[in-house]
Amino acid sequence: MIAPMLGFNFRLSLVLAIALLTPGSLWSKDINIAYSTIGANNTVVWVARDMGFFKKHGLDAQVLYVQGGGILIQGMLNGNIPITITSGSQAMVSNLAGTDLVIFSTFHSAAGPRYLGVAKDIQNGSQLKGKRLAVSRFGSSSDFILRFALRKAGLDPERDVAILQIGNSPDRLAAMRNGQISGTMLTLEDRWAAEKFGFQTLLDVYDHGFHSLTVSAIASKKYLTEQRDTARGFMRGLVEAIHFTKTRPEETKKIMAKNTRIADPEILDKSYRFIAADYLPRPYPSIKGIQFTLQDLDRTKPGVAELNPLRFADMDLVKELETNGFIDRLYGKK
Repeated sequence: MIAPMLGFNFRLSLVLAIALLTPGSLWSKDINIAYSTIGANNTVVWVARDMGFFKKHGLDAQVLYVQGGGILIQGMLNGNIPITITSGSQAMVSNLAGTDLVIFSTFHSAAGPRYLGVAKDIQNGSQLKGKRLAVSRFGSSSDFILRFALRKAGLDPERDVAILQIGNSPDRLAAMRNGQISGTMLTLEDRWAAEKFGFQTLLDVYDHGFHSLTVSAIASKKYLTEQRDTARGFMRGLVEAIHFTKTRPEETKKIMAKNTRIADPEILDKSYRFIAADYLPRPYPSIKGIQFTLQDLDRTKPGVAELNPLRFADMDLVKELETNGFIDRLYGKK
């Protein structure tokens, strides 16, 4: 099972949040890189840190966990977190509000919260009416995807259900086990754990046209321009970590288990095999994901669906690594 991430992580997140929300500047190769969720889909970030790939490419990187993409975005705007790994939709909302945040890499094609997991007694969407469901935080990827899933299940997220902020996946799974909530969005490893407790999946958002930006690297255009060498070092470290993850299963599973607290060997192995296949060797920002997000946001921000998706993306860092042969050399193609 996935062990709950209890008080320590909450207190650590709180301390980091206070520090990171204080205005400052760390625009150097001594860099804070922060991520907002604990799940197998972030394994490549831990691999890059633990196997020394960031260091290899010139970065003295502090890799920090801070629960809540909104806190990370605020930390970026204050100059304390140059690069964040979180939902790309958060950068897009911030960009629409007038900032220069952009997505410069999307690591996965189908990872992140994708299954609407529900209690044993829920057989269809109508039975969720009046029930409580959970997200990590309002505005997070789990919130964005849950609202999409509820609409696909025939429900109005604003009127038909109560949505609570409970925390990351282990906390939400614990709340389901305790009967506090009737549903939440689940990653693949969450789904396997939930099924062992008798919970079931109501729908998979990818069966309903969903395109993900869940695990994306975000920075400001200003930072990517003024600190190009540092951004290039990050991208090289990340791409090398993706290759390692795909080709070194045993070492990767150890890193994954340490950081996710997945103790069940079967779930660990299944999770590894899924993410290893799903990581993108050429992790360009997902234009399809950006277009999908704009179409969804258009419900409350009319007109945004017509915007050029390239406004929200920097394609050049990955393109450079493809053009100069860096990626092909990793995979033995040149």
